[in-house]
Amino acid sequence: MDENLSGPEQRVLIVAPSGNDAANAALVLAEEDIHYSVCGDVVHMCTLAGEGVGALLFTQESLTTAGLNALKLLLQEQPAWSDIPMILLTVGGDATIPGLNSLRSLGYSSTLTVLERPLRVVTLVSSVKAALRSRRRQYEVRDLLKQRDTIAGELQERAKVLEASQLKLIAAQEQISRHARELEQTVAERTAKLRETVAQLEAFSYSISHDMRGPLRAMQQYAQILLEDYEAKLDEDAMDYLRRIARGANRLDRLIQDVLTYSRVARNAMPLVPIDLDKLVQDIVQQYPTFQAPNAIIEVEGPLPGVIGNEASLTQCISNLLANAVKFVPSGKKPHVRVYPGEQNGKVSLVVEDNGIGIAPEHQSRIFDIFERINGNSDYEGTGIGLSIVKKTVERMGGEVGVESQLGKGSKFWIKLLPATAKS
Repeated sequence: MDENLSGPEQRVLIVAPSGNDAANAALVLAEEDIHYSVCGDVVHMCTLAGEGVGALLFTQESLTTAGLNALKLLLQEQPAWSDIPMILLTVGGDATIPGLNSLRSLGYSSTLTVLERPLRVVTLVSSVKAALRSRRRQYEVRDLLKQRDTIAGELQERAKVLEASQLKLIAAQEQISRHARELEQTVAERTAKLRETVAQLEAFSYSISHDMRGPLRAMQQYAQILLEDYEAKLDEDAMDYLRRIARGANRLDRLIQDVLTYSRVARNAMPLVPIDLDKLVQDIVQQYPTFQAPNAIIEVEGPLPGVIGNEASLTQCISNLLANAVKFVPSGKKPHVRVYPGEQNGKVSLVVEDNGIGIAPEHQSRIFDIFERINGNSDYEGTGIGLSIVKKTVERMGGEVGVESQLGKGSKFWIKLLPATAKS
């Protein structure tokens, strides 16, 4: 702080009722540019000190009973940080003792400075400045205490807000936890019911499909008997009706078989093992007459990589893809199919590319859905389940299936599986 401050907090109050002490002290302080006020007595000095004071300068003879009482009251009213510096001017020797005893009775602090008269100007100036420096430090402490109290108050308010927020957060967390538990229980219950329903539907579907084949085979057999044994006794219309019954029964039988296959794929366990894909494809081509010349040309561009899968299920998938490739070709055109390997994102792929009729872009997203057929029954026979079986089977083996095709330019179906070197 500036040592030449002149506010009340840096003012020196002077009491010297006799002689020239007051005038001389005032003259010295004025020359040093120190703010001061001359008081008539100690009572007046204590009154002004209540408005702010830097130091008290008084003579021993000014300490009357009334002055001592006023000074005592002033000191008692001071806050904890305040210890007003006092400078006592004495006559020296034994005459100083009564004044000191009077001040001791007030419980004064260590800020009392005793100067014997006559004294040098430099002694008075240095003592006053030392007192004012001490007083400035006290006011600095006061300001720091105010800052501390302000900060403490703000911290308390923030602590209250934080505590309230924490209570709200705890309540919210408890509510979320309760809702989560309720939701988890609801999901578990509904999942269990859904699984039970799905299991019942699968069992029902399997049972119905299986049991339907008995009467269906009887229809097929009786229709065939009529066609063979009673051809001479029936007219052409009756024979046509019987042939239609036989064809419908055969188609329904294939449909039921495909439904049973799809149900088994979705329901049965499917252990996965390394498979020699090259050998598997060659065996499939050799076992099906429709895949061999002169019915079709199937080129296997090997060696095909080993994969992780289920051999029986993978056989079904590849057979379905090859059957579609051979079947869906324009009338009068010989099927030409290429089978070759590929690799994508750490998985190996088997590609089946044909020279068939192709698939329009708007139909490619639904051809793997069950019972979806994009060609009329009269054009190409089928149940609409074959590609659904391929998709379900490949996904259960941890793979993917897809198609690339242009209408009239053939199709390219692919399945992706983990390589045989991967850990199953």
